[in-house]
Amino acid sequence: MLEWRARLTADETRRAMLALSRYGIGIEPPPPESENDAILDLARREHLTVYDAIYVWVAMHGAFTLASRDGDLLAAASRRGVSVEDLRAG
Repeated sequence: MLEWRARLTADETRRAMLALSRYGIGIEPPPPESENDAILDLARREHLTVYDAIYVWVAMHGAFTLASRDGDLLAAASRRGVSVEDLRAG
């Protein structure tokens, strides 16, 4: 998206992807349908979008660190006992 908007060059994107690969980021399968009610409840209680609530749910159930620049998301994750990394600074 940043390339399309001419904010990054192809080389800058490649370097960013290389830097991200050092974090060991992987793709998780979606939560089982049986967890939909729990995710909706989490979204309602924490005033999150369902999309963001899924991030928190996955981090909670996988013992992952949630890294984001979204302060509300980080705060909600912290309240739920999720380890967070705030990407807003530096």
